[in-house]
Order: sequence, then structure tokens, then C-alpha cells
Amino acid sequence: MLPSITPDHPFASRRLVPVVVPGMVLLGVWGLRWVLAQARRRGYGPRVRRGLATAGVVLVLVPPAFVSGGTAFTPVERGEAAAVAGLCAAIPPDASVLLVERVTGDRFAQVVRGLCGVPAARVRMLSTIDKEVAQAADVRRLMTRIRQAGRRPVLLAAAQAQLIRY
Repeated sequence: MLPSITPDHPFASRRLVPVVVPGMVLLGVWGLRWVLAQARRRGYGPRVRRGLATAGVVLVLVPPAFVSGGTAFTPVERGEAAAVAGLCAAIPPDASVLLVERVTGDRFAQVVRGLCGVPAARVRMLSTIDKEVAQAADVRRLMTRIRQAGRRPVLLAAAQAQLIRY
């Protein structure tokens, strides 16, 4: 079973905010209540309990604010829709896209299929020398098959230098 999200997605941390942070705050409040009950039971006066309560509130509120402060006000995925629209506009409608580089294949195969509406496939990386890009013979064979099917092959990789061998 594949995970629905991977840690390198910016929105992965945002899924934690509505669940984990409130849960930790509730756990902290429960712990603070327990500490105050222990202080009362052991005979500490109102001044000490007030100090404990103040310290507890600071300990409950400051860490989540500090940790989530960096992501709470940081815009993510800005410009992605325009970038995908530009990618789709650059791919001809009669194209079949071959993703010849590992990371690009991981991240863009479904984008090209789902949003651009053209067939896309990752080419397996079989080379023991260079596992980041596909073997040239495999890519050429697949390009020939795409042309035979009456479609235009389009190669996609992270950098132009990765396409030179094809």
C-alpha cells in the first residue's frame, strides 16, 4: 500500500496542524490540571499554584506557536497552477510523454496524465551506472513504438542535460 502523502510535500506538515497541535494542547492542559491538583493536595498556597499555572500556560502555548509559526504564514504551492498550465501548453495534444528521469517521473507522471490529458509513462531505470535516467536504447525503442502508434513522443526530465543522450 502506498502512502497518500510523502514528507517532501509541503502540505504534509499542514495535515498535522488540525490534529496533532490541538491534541498536544489538550494533553498539556490535562497535564497542567494534574500538576495543579497535586500542588493543591500537597498544601501549596495560591501564589505558588498561580505561578505553576502561568508557567504551564506558557509551556502549553509557546512550543506550538514556535513550531508552527514558520509554516503558518508561509505561502506554499504559489505559482504551481500557472507552472502546470505552462507545461500542459508546451505538450502537443497528440503527444505521449516519456519521463526519463527518476525524480521527474515520481512527481510529474500523474500531473501530465491527469491535468494535461495526454498519456505519460515513466521509463524504468535499469542502468547500474546511472540510476537517475533511463537507458538510451530503452527510450529510443519506446519513441519508435509511440511513432508507430501515430503519436508524437515527448521526453521529460528535470534538466536539459539529462535529455542529451536521447
